[in-house]
Amino acid sequence: MMTQAELQATYEIYNLIGSGGGGRVYRALHKRLEKEVVLKEITLIGISMEQCKNEREILKNLRHSYLPQVIDFIQTENGIYTVMDFIPGKSLQKMLNEGHTFRKKEVLKYARQLCEVLAYLHNQESPIVHGDIKPDNIMITPEGNICLIDFNISSILNGQGIQTMGYTPHYASPEQVQAYEMLVGAQGKFLKEQSIIEQPKKTVFSFQKTQNVQEIQNLQELQETVLLEKETGKETEYLPEKVVPLPVIDCRSDIYSVGATLYTLLTGKLLETTSVPDSMLSRMSNISEIFQIILQKALEVNPAKRYQNAGQMYHAILQINKKKKRYRHLLWKQKGIVVVLAIFFSVFFLVAIEGKEILQREKQEQYTNLIEQMKEEQIEGMTAEQWEQRYKEAISLYPNYLDAHYEKANYYFKAGEYEETISYIEQALLISLEGSEVLWGNLYYLYAESFFRLEDYKTACLYYQTALSYIDNPYLYRDYAISLAYLDRITEAQGMLEEATENGMEQADVFMVQGELNWIEGKREDAISCLKQVLKEAEDEYLRQRAYLIASEIFAEIGTKEALQQDVTWLLTGIKELSLNNRLLLYERLEQDYIQLGDKWRENQYYLQAVKVLEEIRTMGWETYRTYSNAIVLCQKAENLEDADVWAEDMLKQYPEHYTTYLRLAYLAVEKQERKPAEKRDYIVFEEYYNKAEQLYKEQMTGNKTDAEMQRLERIYEEVKEGGWLE
Repeated sequence: MMTQAELQATYEIYNLIGSGGGGRVYRALHKRLEKEVVLKEITLIGISMEQCKNEREILKNLRHSYLPQVIDFIQTENGIYTVMDFIPGKSLQKMLNEGHTFRKKEVLKYARQLCEVLAYLHNQESPIVHGDIKPDNIMITPEGNICLIDFNISSILNGQGIQTMGYTPHYASPEQVQAYEMLVGAQGKFLKEQSIIEQPKKTVFSFQKTQNVQEIQNLQELQETVLLEKETGKETEYLPEKVVPLPVIDCRSDIYSVGATLYTLLTGKLLETTSVPDSMLSRMSNISEIFQIILQKALEVNPAKRYQNAGQMYHAILQINKKKKRYRHLLWKQKGIVVVLAIFFSVFFLVAIEGKEILQREKQEQYTNLIEQMKEEQIEGMTAEQWEQRYKEAISLYPNYLDAHYEKANYYFKAGEYEETISYIEQALLISLEGSEVLWGNLYYLYAESFFRLEDYKTACLYYQTALSYIDNPYLYRDYAISLAYLDRITEAQGMLEEATENGMEQADVFMVQGELNWIEGKREDAISCLKQVLKEAEDEYLRQRAYLIASEIFAEIGTKEALQQDVTWLLTGIKELSLNNRLLLYERLEQDYIQLGDKWRENQYYLQAVKVLEEIRTMGWETYRTYSNAIVLCQKAENLEDADVWAEDMLKQYPEHYTTYLRLAYLAVEKQERKPAEKRDYIVFEEYYNKAEQLYKEQMTGNKTDAEMQRLERIYEEVKEGGWLE
């Protein structure tokens, strides 16, 4: 425990920036760290000190770019304080007060970010409900992103939902308002801290502070007893008739508040009713029909009809498309027109409908057969053209079925075309697709994996989280944990690893995650040990390839001659063991090892070994213009100009219109002349290559891109020219 004097010695309090039933909020400076922070004094209404201690540990471990970091919890003789990052910027409420008109694009961005961070909170092991989402509690940072602030310490679910101590009119869910009113009605002697009518935008808390805590707890115990009796079927004769179960307040309450907040941003008005008719949303001309549907679902009075978690709402927002015609079928279905038409045709065209049903079954069978043929086990037996034909046939049968779109994305992914995978999925998400939860989960997993393979770990984490709202996959946990580790969210990564282990993740995957965690934490020997275990246990080729590559990165970090030579042995073993399709990255790492050995220890044999690796890459058909360019440079470093000439001739045949070809030829021509006595030098060929390289360079380099080697070649040309060698 910290004394009040120690608190004041540690923090310099600038000013009070907010207050309410939950406590007072101060802007302060941590004197030793010279860091600006926020101190929130917590009012312990109906919360035990033990509960507070348990929950504070959960909140301290939260790490998300759209949440302030909770730095510390301090207990003094006067109370408890949370310490968190100070977030610069403006709240959405302040922007509304200043007359800011929010464009649809802005609101969509904030909606996506809000659902992302809520999915993170709701998906914690002990789900966290914010409980007071409103424009006042959403900051917009200088970078233009949201930061969700001021979630209450009492908002961690225990399996029965949370109990409300108050609500904010116009933003709180109907069940939150109902629970508040039931508590006030059941204990009428409790005083309202402030008036709903007089303070329409403030959170209303229903109880005085400490003197009524025991009475509140007594009431809650009665409510819990009623719930227990209802579950067991027993009578509760001894309980007062007025004591009835409080409505459960869970993640769906946050969904309602998100909808109410978006409504206010789009209209500039407060939501005046808990039941939003279609006509009210249809008059909002600044949003599309699908956005209207999303808002309507989020603002349902019955929680069961809302999105059941933030991941579902996030997914729905991603599918918003400006072309309204793509969603007409969904609207017709919602209004019951399809049902009416079905009844009409069933009366007058029974025979025709029976025939159509037969055709529909045949169509469905044909679609299912095509999907089966497109799956992995069928790919080896068909050409790319044959596979594409099956995909097109499937899409023509059911354009809005998810199955074919998933298989197409998976086809790109298995070919290692991760950017194509991302692009295709993004296009597919613009369509109103139909599919099972498992299929949606697999699609988002594929999406996340593509970002993971491209080392965009922040985006990967977002979609792993979305996938987790649909499916429970050990591999998903594995790569999610690794992504968290690369983002320096080690505690979360360890927690994810433990969860994955409990959910049956295979031993090889456990070793893989632990190996990468050890590497990130600087435990190189432990990391190598884990990676060796991966190679013993794993059958999956991607996992084995990754183990070889991560170990190679560790050896390169060590950087000694012994470590690099050990890495060469390690990589050569991997090249022998892995199938042809998984060798390229190992060859590239091996080339870099030989170059590093040659550069550090000036031994030409290593350059020649690197050239042999490039020859192997060319033999396998994986070469690019860089393969030839690198080989020429390495031959020059090894003082083997004859082989450099051979590579240069081949490069000229393969890439006759690329400026790099003539750049390499120009450098080679200069070196040949510099090896001759001055009186025998002739730079005419060099000049021809230089001029061609310069011409193509200007044509091919766009924007502000530059090539340092080309700039150095220009300086060499000027020196040759100034020396009179071109006269």
